[in-house]
Amino acid sequence: MTPRKLMLMAVALLAVPIAIASIVLAVDVLRVPGELQQRDTRFESAPQRQAGLWGKVDFLRGWPALRLLGVHDDLDYRRAAGLYLRATCARSPARWTTRAFPSSRRCEPGRSTR
Repeated sequence: MTPRKLMLMAVALLAVPIAIASIVLAVDVLRVPGELQQRDTRFESAPQRQAGLWGKVDFLRGWPALRLLGVHDDLDYRRAAGLYLRATCARSPARWTTRAFPSSRRCEPGRSTR
C-alpha cells in the first residue's frame, strides 16, 4: 500500500465515527424544543405534581444540545417558577392563582377560580 492509500483509509476510518456523533447530536438538538414544550404543557396542567420536570432534557452527556441552543437560562427560569408556584401553593392553597401560567388555575386540580 502506498502512503496515500493509507492516509485515505485513516481519514475514512475517522470520518465514520465523527459522522455518527454528528447525527446523534443533530437528533438531540432537534428533539430538545419539543421536549421543552411537552414539559411546559405537563407543568401547566398540574404544577404541584411536576417536581424535577426540567432536570434532564437532552440525552447526551455534558448537555451539548442545551449549549448549542442556549436554553440553560430558560431552564433555570422554569425551575425557579416551579419552585415558586409550589411554595406559594403550600403556603395558601385556597387563594392561589397564577397569571404567569393561565391554564393552571389553582393548586388543587378540578377547582375553578371563581
